[in-house]
Amino acid sequence: MWVIHTKICYTIVSMKNERTLLTLGAIFAVVAIIFVALDVRIPGIKSEEVVCTTDAKICPDGSAVGRSGPRCEFAPCPSVSSSPTTSTERTTATLNQTIALQGIMITPMRVVQDSRCPVDVQCIQAGTVQLSVQLQQGNDVQVLTLTLGGKMEFAGKLVELVAVRPSPNSKKSILASEYQFDFLVSDVSASNR
Repeated sequence: MWVIHTKICYTIVSMKNERTLLTLGAIFAVVAIIFVALDVRIPGIKSEEVVCTTDAKICPDGSAVGRSGPRCEFAPCPSVSSSPTTSTERTTATLNQTIALQGIMITPMRVVQDSRCPVDVQCIQAGTVQLSVQLQQGNDVQVLTLTLGGKMEFAGKLVELVAVRPSPNSKKSILASEYQFDFLVSDVSASNR
């Protein structure tokens, strides 16, 4: 009798273990489906990195943007004002960034000289910045050196480098990527008034 009782108990325990295993298996499957459906990332497990192609889209202002992000979409183009041009326009650019002002494409190429007085030093002279820029209107392309505060005539317009940021500091060199240049473009006729 003892043997029969042990066999029945073993069968009942076995059935409970099977149900428990089936229940745990079902829960695991549901959790796995949720993780996949929601694209949940588990820390410590690296997912495949997205590598975008290196093609570029040319924007209306003449600059180019590449693909980025998880879907490799083109970055947005810089906005170009569609308002009628005034006699004077001003905007900011960084090195190798092309901007459009009054139909002239301006691309700062490299800082030729930055001899401005550092903000933490007292200098006898203020110094200046000389910047190599590419100017383009249609097929007319010229590479010129603009001096801070100086004007250059190009395609019937006056192009001026009016400000350079950041200000120099004697304790830290300015990286090329930190430079920002403010340009002003005006009609030659407006400056003669």
